[in-house]
Amino acid sequence: MAPSKLSITPKGGTLIEVAFNPNTYSISKTVEWRTTAGGASTDSGANAPITSFGGGGSRELTLQLFFDSTEKGPDERDVRLQTDQIVRLTRIERDNGRPPVCDVAWGPEKREDFPFTGTISNLKLANVSVTADPADLFAQADAVLEFSSPAATVQHVELAAKKKKIHVIGTTGFEPPQMAALHRAAKQTAIMLAPNMSVGLNLLLRMVEQMAHALDADWDIEILEMHHRNKVDAPSGTALALGRAAATGRGADLDHVAKRVRDGITGARRRGDIGFAVLRGGDVVSDHRVIFASEGERVELTHIATSREIYARGALRAALWAQGRPPGLYSMTDVLGLTG
Repeated sequence: MAPSKLSITPKGGTLIEVAFNPNTYSISKTVEWRTTAGGASTDSGANAPITSFGGGGSRELTLQLFFDSTEKGPDERDVRLQTDQIVRLTRIERDNGRPPVCDVAWGPEKREDFPFTGTISNLKLANVSVTADPADLFAQADAVLEFSSPAATVQHVELAAKKKKIHVIGTTGFEPPQMAALHRAAKQTAIMLAPNMSVGLNLLLRMVEQMAHALDADWDIEILEMHHRNKVDAPSGTALALGRAAATGRGADLDHVAKRVRDGITGARRRGDIGFAVLRGGDVVSDHRVIFASEGERVELTHIATSREIYARGALRAALWAQGRPPGLYSMTDVLGLTG
Protein backbone atom coordinates (compact mmCIF):
# COMPACT_ATOMS: atom_id res chain seq x y z
CA MET A 1 0.00 0.00 0.00
CA ALA A 2 1.22 3.50 -0.82
CA PRO A 3 2.19 5.71 2.11
CA SER A 4 -0.66 7.63 3.69
CA LYS A 5 -0.55 11.24 4.70
CA LEU A 6 -2.17 13.30 7.41
CA SER A 7 -2.39 17.00 6.49
CA ILE A 8 -3.47 19.72 8.90
CA THR A 9 -3.70 23.37 7.88
CA PRO A 10 -4.77 25.89 10.52
CA LYS A 11 -6.62 28.89 9.13
CA GLY A 12 -3.99 31.47 8.32
CA GLY A 13 -1.25 29.08 9.39
CA THR A 14 1.33 26.70 7.93
CA LEU A 15 0.61 23.25 6.51
CA ILE A 16 1.65 20.32 8.73
CA GLU A 17 2.15 16.99 6.98
CA VAL A 18 2.90 13.56 8.45
CA ALA A 19 3.54 10.71 6.01
CA PHE A 20 4.00 7.04 6.84
CA ASN A 21 3.24 3.58 5.52
CA PRO A 22 0.22 2.08 7.33
CA ASN A 23 1.65 -1.41 6.80
CA THR A 24 4.62 -0.54 9.03
CA TYR A 25 3.82 -0.67 12.74
CA SER A 26 0.16 -0.56 11.70
CA ILE A 27 -1.02 -1.30 15.23
CA SER A 28 0.73 1.76 16.61
CA LYS A 29 -0.41 4.05 13.82
CA THR A 30 -4.06 4.64 14.41
CA VAL A 31 -6.22 7.60 13.56
CA GLU A 32 -9.61 7.74 15.24
CA TRP A 33 -12.13 10.32 14.15
CA ARG A 34 -15.13 11.44 16.18
CA THR A 35 -17.59 14.26 15.57
CA THR A 36 -20.15 15.97 17.74
CA ALA A 37 -22.58 16.84 14.95
CA GLY A 38 -23.02 17.00 11.22
CA GLY A 39 -24.43 13.58 10.46
CA ALA A 40 -21.00 12.03 10.09
CA SER A 41 -20.36 8.33 9.62
CA THR A 42 -17.17 7.35 11.41
CA ASP A 43 -14.47 4.82 10.80
CA SER A 44 -11.02 4.37 12.27
CA GLY A 45 -7.82 2.41 11.97
CA ALA A 46 -4.57 2.62 10.06
CA ASN A 47 -6.22 1.62 6.78
CA ALA A 48 -9.58 3.26 7.35
CA PRO A 49 -11.14 5.26 4.52
CA ILE A 50 -11.63 8.15 6.96
CA THR A 51 -14.84 9.93 7.83
CA SER A 52 -17.49 10.94 5.34
CA PHE A 53 -19.26 14.09 6.50
CA GLY A 54 -22.69 15.29 5.53
CA GLY A 55 -25.16 17.90 6.66
CA GLY A 56 -24.49 21.01 8.68
CA GLY A 57 -23.85 21.90 12.27
CA SER A 58 -20.73 22.35 14.34
CA ARG A 59 -18.11 19.66 14.17
CA GLU A 60 -15.31 18.74 16.52
CA LEU A 61 -12.62 16.25 15.72
CA THR A 62 -10.98 13.93 18.21
CA LEU A 63 -7.69 12.72 16.81
CA GLN A 64 -5.71 9.83 18.27
CA LEU A 65 -2.44 9.31 16.47
CA PHE A 66 0.54 7.15 17.52
CA PHE A 67 3.88 7.82 15.86
CA ASP A 68 7.01 5.73 15.51
CA SER A 69 9.52 8.26 16.83
CA THR A 70 12.21 6.93 14.50
CA GLU A 71 10.28 7.94 11.39
CA LYS A 72 10.97 11.12 9.47
CA GLY A 73 8.53 13.40 7.74
CA PRO A 74 8.65 14.32 4.07
CA ASP A 75 11.23 17.06 4.73
CA GLU A 76 13.22 14.94 7.24
CA ARG A 77 11.83 16.73 10.29
CA ASP A 78 11.59 14.58 13.36
CA VAL A 79 8.09 13.23 13.94
CA ARG A 80 8.16 14.53 17.50
CA LEU A 81 8.48 18.08 16.17
CA GLN A 82 5.44 17.50 13.98
CA THR A 83 3.57 16.10 16.97
CA ASP A 84 4.37 19.21 19.01
CA GLN A 85 3.01 21.35 16.19
CA ILE A 86 -0.23 19.39 16.20
CA VAL A 87 -0.51 19.67 19.98
CA ARG A 88 -0.36 23.45 19.72
CA LEU A 89 -3.42 23.33 17.46
CA THR A 90 -5.51 21.94 20.32
CA ARG A 91 -4.83 24.91 22.60
CA ILE A 92 -7.53 27.48 23.18
CA GLU A 93 -7.04 30.84 21.49
CA ARG A 94 -7.40 33.89 23.70
CA ASP A 95 -9.62 35.89 21.36
CA ASN A 96 -12.44 33.34 20.90
CA GLY A 97 -11.92 30.77 23.64
CA ARG A 98 -11.62 27.87 21.19
CA PRO A 99 -8.82 26.02 19.39
CA PRO A 100 -8.07 27.32 15.89
CA VAL A 101 -10.14 26.09 12.97
CA CYS A 102 -8.17 23.72 10.75
CA ASP A 103 -8.51 21.94 7.45
CA VAL A 104 -7.67 18.26 8.03
CA ALA A 105 -7.21 15.58 5.38
CA TRP A 106 -6.14 11.94 5.61
CA GLY A 107 -5.61 9.49 2.79
CA PRO A 108 -3.09 7.88 0.43
CA GLU A 109 -0.25 10.04 -0.81
CA LYS A 110 -1.41 12.59 -3.42
CA ARG A 111 -5.07 11.66 -2.92
CA GLU A 112 -6.50 13.76 -0.12
CA ASP A 113 -10.20 13.46 -0.77
CA PHE A 114 -11.47 13.11 2.79
CA PRO A 115 -11.40 16.70 4.03
CA PHE A 116 -12.61 17.95 7.41
CA THR A 117 -12.86 21.54 8.56
CA GLY A 118 -13.24 22.26 12.24
CA THR A 119 -11.36 22.30 15.51
CA ILE A 120 -9.14 19.57 16.92
CA SER A 121 -10.70 19.38 20.34
CA ASN A 122 -8.80 16.44 21.78
CA LEU A 123 -5.43 14.93 20.97
CA LYS A 124 -4.17 11.81 22.77
CA LEU A 125 -0.44 11.16 22.61
CA ALA A 126 1.05 7.79 23.45
CA ASN A 127 4.66 9.05 23.59
CA VAL A 128 5.94 5.60 22.64
CA SER A 129 9.50 5.50 21.35
CA VAL A 130 10.81 2.82 19.02
CA THR A 131 14.53 2.07 19.04
CA ALA A 132 16.84 -0.51 17.51
CA ASP A 133 19.46 0.03 20.25
CA PRO A 134 18.77 -2.18 23.30
CA ALA A 135 21.73 -0.72 25.19
CA ASP A 136 20.20 2.74 24.92
CA LEU A 137 16.85 1.35 26.05
CA PHE A 138 18.31 -0.24 29.18
CA ALA A 139 20.28 2.91 29.94
CA GLN A 140 17.14 5.06 29.96
CA ALA A 141 14.58 2.69 31.48
CA ASP A 142 13.88 1.89 35.13
CA ALA A 143 12.55 -1.51 34.13
CA VAL A 144 12.34 -3.43 30.88
CA LEU A 145 9.43 -5.77 30.08
CA GLU A 146 10.30 -8.45 27.55
CA PHE A 147 8.21 -10.95 25.61
CA SER A 148 10.52 -12.10 22.82
CA SER A 149 12.71 -15.08 21.91
CA PRO A 150 15.09 -16.99 24.21
CA ALA A 151 18.16 -15.93 22.21
CA ALA A 152 17.24 -12.24 22.32
CA THR A 153 16.29 -12.38 25.99
CA VAL A 154 19.66 -13.87 26.95
CA GLN A 155 21.42 -10.97 25.22
CA HIS A 156 19.17 -8.43 26.90
CA VAL A 157 19.43 -9.92 30.39
CA GLU A 158 23.18 -9.32 30.23
CA LEU A 159 22.45 -5.63 29.60
CA ALA A 160 20.03 -5.60 32.53
CA ALA A 161 22.72 -7.03 34.79
CA LYS A 162 25.32 -4.55 33.55
CA LYS A 163 23.00 -1.54 33.93
CA LYS A 164 21.46 -2.86 37.19
CA LYS A 165 17.95 -2.49 35.72
CA ILE A 166 14.83 -4.50 36.53
CA HIS A 167 14.08 -7.07 33.85
CA VAL A 168 10.58 -8.57 33.68
CA ILE A 169 10.67 -11.60 31.36
CA GLY A 170 7.68 -13.36 29.88
CA THR A 171 9.68 -15.21 27.20
CA THR A 172 9.32 -19.00 27.14
CA GLY A 173 11.20 -21.92 25.60
CA PHE A 174 14.58 -21.50 27.33
CA GLU A 175 17.15 -24.28 27.07
CA PRO A 176 19.24 -25.16 30.17
CA PRO A 177 22.28 -23.04 29.11
CA GLN A 178 20.00 -20.06 28.54
CA MET A 179 18.41 -20.51 31.95
CA ALA A 180 21.91 -20.54 33.42
CA ALA A 181 22.51 -17.11 31.86
CA LEU A 182 19.37 -15.78 33.57
CA HIS A 183 20.54 -17.14 36.92
CA ARG A 184 23.91 -15.43 36.48
CA ALA A 185 22.27 -12.10 35.67
CA ALA A 186 19.99 -12.42 38.70
CA LYS A 187 23.05 -12.20 40.95
CA GLN A 188 23.45 -8.57 39.85
CA THR A 189 19.91 -7.27 39.42
CA ALA A 190 16.25 -8.10 39.99
CA ILE A 191 14.95 -10.48 37.33
CA MET A 192 11.27 -11.45 37.35
CA LEU A 193 10.68 -14.51 35.19
CA ALA A 194 7.24 -15.95 34.56
CA PRO A 195 6.01 -18.13 31.67
CA ASN A 196 2.65 -16.44 32.13
CA MET A 197 2.03 -12.96 33.57
CA SER A 198 -1.68 -13.51 34.17
CA VAL A 199 -2.69 -13.10 37.81
CA GLY A 200 -5.41 -15.73 37.44
CA LEU A 201 -3.08 -18.27 35.87
CA ASN A 202 -0.52 -17.82 38.62
CA LEU A 203 -3.19 -18.46 41.21
CA LEU A 204 -4.00 -21.63 39.25
CA LEU A 205 -0.36 -22.70 39.54
CA ARG A 206 -0.58 -22.54 43.31
CA MET A 207 -3.89 -24.43 43.32
CA VAL A 208 -2.43 -27.18 41.12
CA GLU A 209 0.53 -27.63 43.45
CA GLN A 210 -1.72 -27.84 46.49
CA MET A 211 -4.10 -30.33 44.85
CA ALA A 212 -1.25 -32.51 43.65
CA HIS A 213 0.11 -32.53 47.20
CA ALA A 214 -3.27 -33.50 48.65
CA LEU A 215 -4.07 -36.23 46.09
CA ASP A 216 -1.91 -39.34 45.78
CA ALA A 217 -0.72 -41.02 42.59
CA ASP A 218 -4.04 -42.82 42.20
CA TRP A 219 -5.17 -39.52 40.72
CA ASP A 220 -3.83 -39.21 37.18
CA ILE A 221 -2.78 -35.71 36.12
CA GLU A 222 -3.26 -34.57 32.52
CA ILE A 223 -2.62 -31.07 31.20
CA LEU A 224 -4.36 -29.83 28.04
CA GLU A 225 -3.45 -26.56 26.38
CA MET A 226 -4.65 -24.75 23.24
CA HIS A 227 -3.20 -21.71 21.50
CA HIS A 228 -3.48 -19.89 18.19
CA ARG A 229 -2.18 -21.49 15.00
CA ASN A 230 1.01 -19.37 14.92
CA LYS A 231 2.49 -20.46 18.24
CA VAL A 232 5.79 -22.18 17.55
CA ASP A 233 6.61 -24.03 20.79
CA ALA A 234 4.75 -26.96 22.35
CA PRO A 235 3.78 -27.69 25.00
CA SER A 236 3.41 -24.06 25.99
CA GLY A 237 5.67 -22.64 28.66
CA THR A 238 2.59 -22.21 30.83
CA ALA A 239 1.59 -25.87 30.41
CA LEU A 240 5.08 -26.92 31.47
CA ALA A 241 4.88 -24.58 34.45
CA LEU A 242 1.60 -26.24 35.44
CA GLY A 243 3.33 -29.60 35.09
CA ARG A 244 6.18 -28.45 37.30
CA ALA A 245 3.70 -27.21 39.89
CA ALA A 246 1.96 -30.60 39.92
CA ALA A 247 5.29 -32.45 40.14
CA THR A 248 6.44 -30.22 42.98
CA GLY A 249 3.24 -30.94 44.87
CA ARG A 250 3.99 -34.65 44.60
CA GLY A 251 7.68 -34.31 45.35
CA ALA A 252 8.62 -35.54 41.89
CA ASP A 253 10.92 -34.35 39.10
CA LEU A 254 8.87 -33.35 36.06
CA ASP A 255 11.60 -34.54 33.68
CA HIS A 256 11.12 -38.06 35.05
CA VAL A 257 7.31 -38.16 35.04
CA ALA A 258 6.34 -36.02 32.02
CA LYS A 259 4.60 -37.80 29.14
CA ARG A 260 4.52 -35.38 26.22
CA VAL A 261 3.75 -37.65 23.28
CA ARG A 262 1.29 -40.50 22.87
CA ASP A 263 0.87 -42.15 19.52
CA GLY A 264 0.04 -45.67 18.38
CA ILE A 265 0.05 -48.59 20.82
CA THR A 266 1.34 -46.87 23.95
CA GLY A 267 0.39 -49.45 26.56
CA ALA A 268 -1.30 -48.64 29.84
CA ARG A 269 -0.72 -45.31 31.52
CA ARG A 270 2.17 -45.39 33.97
CA ARG A 271 1.21 -44.56 37.54
CA GLY A 272 2.47 -41.13 38.57
CA ASP A 273 2.98 -39.78 35.05
CA ILE A 274 1.93 -36.23 34.19
CA GLY A 275 0.58 -36.14 30.66
CA PHE A 276 0.47 -33.26 28.17
CA ALA A 277 -1.83 -32.70 25.22
CA VAL A 278 -1.49 -29.84 22.75
CA LEU A 279 -4.02 -28.19 20.43
CA ARG A 280 -3.36 -25.42 17.90
CA GLY A 281 -5.87 -23.49 15.85
CA GLY A 282 -7.54 -20.21 15.03
CA ASP A 283 -6.80 -17.15 17.13
CA VAL A 284 -7.08 -18.74 20.57
CA VAL A 285 -5.18 -16.57 23.04
CA SER A 286 -4.59 -19.20 25.72
CA ASP A 287 -6.56 -22.12 27.18
CA HIS A 288 -5.13 -24.36 29.92
CA ARG A 289 -6.86 -27.19 31.72
CA VAL A 290 -5.41 -29.42 34.44
CA ILE A 291 -7.31 -32.68 34.97
CA PHE A 292 -7.08 -34.82 38.09
CA ALA A 293 -8.78 -38.13 37.22
CA SER A 294 -9.42 -41.08 39.52
CA GLU A 295 -11.82 -43.99 39.78
CA GLY A 296 -15.36 -42.63 39.74
CA GLU A 297 -14.54 -38.92 39.84
CA ARG A 298 -12.59 -36.18 38.13
CA VAL A 299 -11.55 -32.65 39.09
CA GLU A 300 -10.69 -30.09 36.40
CA LEU A 301 -9.07 -26.70 36.87
CA THR A 302 -9.31 -24.36 33.88
CA HIS A 303 -7.92 -20.97 32.91
CA ILE A 304 -9.07 -19.25 29.72
CA ALA A 305 -7.51 -16.02 28.49
CA THR A 306 -9.57 -14.03 25.99
CA SER A 307 -7.33 -10.95 25.86
CA ARG A 308 -3.57 -10.46 25.89
CA GLU A 309 -4.04 -7.33 27.99
CA ILE A 310 -3.94 -9.53 31.09
CA TYR A 311 -0.27 -10.27 30.42
CA ALA A 312 0.55 -6.55 30.11
CA ARG A 313 -1.24 -5.77 33.37
CA GLY A 314 0.59 -8.58 35.15
CA ALA A 315 3.95 -7.49 33.76
CA LEU A 316 3.40 -3.90 34.89
CA ARG A 317 2.41 -5.14 38.33
CA ALA A 318 5.62 -7.16 38.46
CA ALA A 319 7.77 -4.20 37.39
CA LEU A 320 6.29 -2.00 40.12
CA TRP A 321 6.72 -4.75 42.71
CA ALA A 322 10.39 -5.22 41.76
CA GLN A 323 11.29 -1.59 42.48
CA GLY A 324 13.87 -1.54 45.24
CA ARG A 325 14.17 -5.33 45.44
CA PRO A 326 17.62 -6.88 45.87
CA PRO A 327 19.17 -8.92 43.05
CA GLY A 328 17.50 -12.28 42.53
CA LEU A 329 15.43 -14.42 40.23
CA TYR A 330 11.80 -13.83 41.17
CA SER A 331 8.50 -15.23 39.94
CA MET A 332 4.87 -14.09 39.87
CA THR A 333 4.42 -16.17 43.00
CA ASP A 334 6.68 -13.66 44.75
CA VAL A 335 4.84 -10.72 43.19
CA LEU A 336 1.46 -12.03 44.38
CA GLY A 337 2.73 -12.83 47.87
CA LEU A 338 2.05 -16.55 47.52
CA THR A 339 5.46 -17.78 48.69
CA GLY A 340 5.81 -19.75 51.88
